[in-house]
Amino acid sequence: KMLSGLDHPNIIKIFKILEDDDYIYIIHDFCEGKDLFSFLLEHKEKITEDIIRKIINQLLTGVSYLHQNNILHKNIIPSKVLVYSSDLSSGDIQVKISDFVSNSEYFTKGELTYKSFGNKISNPLFMAPEFIEEKYDNKVDIWSIGVLSYILLIGYPPFKGKEHEILYNISHKKIHFPEYLNETKKNFLEEMLGLDPNDRLDASQLLKDQYFCASLADLPTVSMTTT
Repeated sequence: KMLSGLDHPNIIKIFKILEDDDYIYIIHDFCEGKDLFSFLLEHKEKITEDIIRKIINQLLTGVSYLHQNNILHKNIIPSKVLVYSSDLSSGDIQVKISDFVSNSEYFTKGELTYKSFGNKISNPLFMAPEFIEEKYDNKVDIWSIGVLSYILLIGYPPFKGKEHEILYNISHKKIHFPEYLNETKKNFLEEMLGLDPNDRLDASQLLKDQYFCASLADLPTVSMTTT
């Protein structure tokens, strides 16, 4: 029911959900590409700053739509972002946020949700600090996109180590940005990765950021070295 009324170019379209005693079957959009990072690594020689910017813009546009409909995704990680179509020779790409079944929920604007995250987050690297404290709102999705954007724009994750080390660093350490990082990119990432969710902008505000207005000549592309 949560997904039945959603219709957005950057959200996977669910046509029908069937189930039997053992399985749930989801009929949705056909996506010609792979998950996001698999696609980018396969075509890394053709990935430009313009394509990266389009991907981030589409993720924020999709999440803005979800939040306008009071829906939290809660698990935006690369494997949940599918490449719907692409023509890298002309710089075109369309991505869709997928997999709402296990984690997504409704939220009320201005109110926190109190709930244990348990084992529902499939990759701790993208987990917002407030998830660990078990009280959160829609800013958890912004954090996840911020981490994903960090990897796209810098080339490696903001946190490293084993799971318990990553979780500790997320909750206790300020994110480091390399000195060579363009100031426009740094400011953009900081607006998504504030330790306090109140310091993060929402998706509609981020879509107006200078990063999306800056000249491509001022935004040098780096190579993604890790997933």
